[in-house]
Amino acid sequence: FGNKIIDTAGGGNSSTNTYTVQLAGTYLVMLDLGIVLTNGTNAVAYPRIVYNGSNDAYTYIQSSTGAQYHGATLHKMFDCSLNDTFQITFNNTNGTYYNGANECGLSIYMIG
Repeated sequence: FGNKIIDTAGGGNSSTNTYTVQLAGTYLVMLDLGIVLTNGTNAVAYPRIVYNGSNDAYTYIQSSTGAQYHGATLHKMFDCSLNDTFQITFNNTNGTYYNGANECGLSIYMIG
C-alpha cells in the first residue's frame, strides 16, 4: 500500500505496511484487494491482518488450475491500546495481488 492518502493520527508506515495505534480505543480495519491472481495447480493466496505480531485474521483463496482472478475483502474490529500495531501481509503459493490505488485499499478507523 504505497499510497498513503489520509493519516490524521500519523501512525502509518507505508514502507513496512504497519500502522501503530496513537490513541487507545476500538478500531475497524478494512482490507480490500480488488484483484488477486492465483495461477497454477493448487495455487493459494491469503491476505492477513497481523495484530501485535500475531496472525489475527485472514481470508483464503484457492484455485485448482490455471490463472484465476479473485477479489479479497477482510474486515475486523479490534480493542487497542496505545502503540498496538497492525501489519498487512500476503502469504501465497503461486499467487499475487495488484497493488494499485484502484485495485486495493486499507482503511483503519477509530470508532470508539
